[in-house]
Amino acid sequence: AVELVIMRSNDETAFCAGGDMRRIRELCLAGHYDEAEQFFLTEYALNLKIAAYSKPYVALIDGFCMGGGLGLSIHGRYRVTSERVVFAMPETAIGFFPDVGGSYFLPRMPYYSGHCMGLTGARVTGLDCFTLGLSTHFSMSKSQQLLFERLCDLREPLEHILSEKCSITPDLSSKVSLAVMKQAFSQSTLHGIDQELSKLQSAEARTAQESLRSSSPRSLQ
Repeated sequence: AVELVIMRSNDETAFCAGGDMRRIRELCLAGHYDEAEQFFLTEYALNLKIAAYSKPYVALIDGFCMGGGLGLSIHGRYRVTSERVVFAMPETAIGFFPDVGGSYFLPRMPYYSGHCMGLTGARVTGLDCFTLGLSTHFSMSKSQQLLFERLCDLREPLEHILSEKCSITPDLSSKVSLAVMKQAFSQSTLHGIDQELSKLQSAEARTAQESLRSSSPRSLQ
């Protein structure tokens, strides 16, 4: 009887950002290591189920979407983002690695932007999320509730609803700031990346270099 699955947040500020790692930390500090491992088993199984699900899966993403939030959205067939969206995979800063399928979707992003995101925790915002393929559709934040209602009603074909309600207005533009560092992040070693970043005279390159130097070396490797 299920025709469509819609995933969205009940929080205006975030889709999902860091809740999984906070829970893991709490469990480990309490010595509940088996429960922490079970958390990952359940989380990753859900990510796989989303990726393989045979029916339409629509993620309505508005606000912060980081780490586990990408696992709940990026593997779905449809991902609708707004101008308020902030995507990031900041795991290397805490000694972890980009999980929830990060090793699959990050290398497939254009301009080596996924390599940059995974290594430095760089944020991708607004229309750039659509340009870089993190989302499949774009809808202004104020329009997402109406889109949600139309999807729940589903009196028209899903593709028709998305085409009608998801559009990019002329006043919006995509900057893809991570693209200026594509030469650096195309290097095969951390040393090579650092050297190439040193040649760039941009704020993005300096921020990336600082992030690399303050993150866990083991995680970066």
